[in-house]
Amino acid sequence: MTIERESKTKKISEGIESLIFEYGLDNVQSIIEQKITLSEKKEENPKNELSLADGKTIYLKSDTFFMLKETSQKTYQSDLNHFLENAKTRLKKKSISTISILDVFAPRYLKEYVGQFNNSYTKARKCAFLRSFLQTVYPEYYEEKKAHLKRALKVSFKKSSAPKAFSKIQLAELIALSKLGPNGMRNHAILWVLFGSGIRISSLIHLKIGDINFKKQSLRIIAKGYDEDEEIIAKINKLALMILKEYLDFTYEYAQFDMPKEEYNNLYVFSKDGGVSPLSARAVQIVVKNLVLKAKSIPEYIKKEKRSKKRGSNHFGPHSIRHSFAVYALESGVDIYTISRLLNHASLSSTEKYLDLLDHQLKSAIENHPFANKEFIKLQNTVNK
Repeated sequence: MTIERESKTKKISEGIESLIFEYGLDNVQSIIEQKITLSEKKEENPKNELSLADGKTIYLKSDTFFMLKETSQKTYQSDLNHFLENAKTRLKKKSISTISILDVFAPRYLKEYVGQFNNSYTKARKCAFLRSFLQTVYPEYYEEKKAHLKRALKVSFKKSSAPKAFSKIQLAELIALSKLGPNGMRNHAILWVLFGSGIRISSLIHLKIGDINFKKQSLRIIAKGYDEDEEIIAKINKLALMILKEYLDFTYEYAQFDMPKEEYNNLYVFSKDGGVSPLSARAVQIVVKNLVLKAKSIPEYIKKEKRSKKRGSNHFGPHSIRHSFAVYALESGVDIYTISRLLNHASLSSTEKYLDLLDHQLKSAIENHPFANKEFIKLQNTVNK
């Protein structure tokens, strides 16, 4: 028993040392003290008597919350505050300290709460938060009522239509048209950066000169779903990079020689005021919209169609450029895992939607498979003889 105890003590000691090395002594010490305090509080206050105020304290000081990314912490804290305010209103209580955990985590109550949101993605996020909260604050109850809670926190998604992508002829015309007009060089560079890297418009407009690495063919970007201070790298093809360099050399010729390097690198690539502030997302959307309206290769009925999230929508928008990047990468034989990384998708499922656009090609591929060939049947008959 002594040897076993010493072994456990050694493992705990090594684990704590590892945590201190990764997160720092002060952070680890703070968490341990919080754990001790919460443990003492739980002993004084049984779970069935825990109030929502207690639950909030436990959750916000838990390892579960501590290990979330900063953006997720902000989102979950907002969801928590909304849930608590909703509970006070529905139960007609002035304080969350007078509301029991069990009052608001009954499956029927949760189902009604989630049901008030119309958007499926909002519902899914709320459900994810509620599961996280309950599993952290009251894991025994969650396990006991798991089947009922699973039904209460279930979200159904309507199968969305495949994203709309430009044809190659349409892309070629858009690029040709982008050169025309007073802002032709800028618009041409915008399209090439979008087509050549697949980045989102939100990443494009925040791009600074110092974010471009010409040798490594990369862009340092702000990406959806990541913390602002987290460095995300997107790749860009050589042709797009060459056009971008021509635009920068022309637009910022004065700044390259007159400004200190650090100040020059901090200029926004696409701007209306000489790099001081970024071009707005709306401005880029208007650029793409006007090009689509001018393009003869795009049918008139598509141009007139308003943006819609309904299945079968033919609407072309700026995000169609990103879709086109993914679709033609798939078509050229790039595997979906590589495309997922190029698009900086947090999940492979986000990339899989592009497979719908290649359904006709997938059907063709399966028909061209050797096992679908009549010659294979003849071979089989020969073997049977």
